[in-house]
Amino acid sequence: MEETLKRMLAELQTIKEGQSKIEQRMEALESGQKDLKYDIKKQINGLTEKILEKIDQKTTEIKSEIRHVATTQEEQRSVIYFPPVPFNMKQH
Repeated sequence: MEETLKRMLAELQTIKEGQSKIEQRMEALESGQKDLKYDIKKQINGLTEKILEKIDQKTTEIKSEIRHVATTQEEQRSVIYFPPVPFNMKQH
């Protein structure tokens, strides 16, 4: 009986050690998961920033083009246009 109890205590100790190792591994995994989440958030924020910069750049380019077209149209409107006189209506 005493031998059985010793063997059961030894098995229990082994189980506790295994449980402790599992708990340490779980903590390491949780820590790694937090690090991974942080890295992913950091990458997403970096990509978001690049996308917003590109959008701002394109918006500025489009505004510039619109101003250019508007200016050109305004200049064209301000020019007085004299249509050509047909040949048969010309005076000699």
